[in-house]
Amino acid sequence: MVASLPHFGAGGNFWEYPSRSFLPTVPNRLWLIESGYVRSYIYTEEGSLIVMGIWGPGEVVGAALASIHPVYLETITPVQARSTAWVTYTNKQHLYAAYLKQAEALLVIRSQKRVELMVTKLLQWLGQRFGQSLEQGQVLELRLTHQDIAEILGVTRVTITRTFGLLEQQGFMQRLSTQRIILRESDVWHYQI
Repeated sequence: MVASLPHFGAGGNFWEYPSRSFLPTVPNRLWLIESGYVRSYIYTEEGSLIVMGIWGPGEVVGAALASIHPVYLETITPVQARSTAWVTYTNKQHLYAAYLKQAEALLVIRSQKRVELMVTKLLQWLGQRFGQSLEQGQVLELRLTHQDIAEILGVTRVTITRTFGLLEQQGFMQRLSTQRIILRESDVWHYQI
């Protein structure tokens, strides 16, 4: 898919991308996400997809931050982003640290032995990053498909669907009709990533 025409402003080029499209991975350019969500991923030599991070409003992502190439930047939702030059960032260590922190968190989550624990840890992590606290629990506004979650965790979509049903039965989460998820506090989440 192709982005809309850019809007030019003082802070760089402003672009709008529809859901499930790709941000260009131009060397020495980064994307400041104004609204929406992007996932960064790579492929292994065997063709397996590995999600390196989920990025939201106010965060910066781009090929310049990755040490493995090619890296792909796919919009999960409609995205508004500003294209900025790598040289304009004076605190590059902060950008690298944010990228590494996401990759580390996902590595720990994917390293859990049980799929139920992987899913609960992933939802907790996403809730902490992008959720809103309500009386009933943490509301996750980010609408990921079962396939998205399966790709993040390296399991099948069927396994995720089955696990969601199990977690709902156990009261750990509730799916709303608006495709949002309420995460309830649980003893399973006894430590933070």
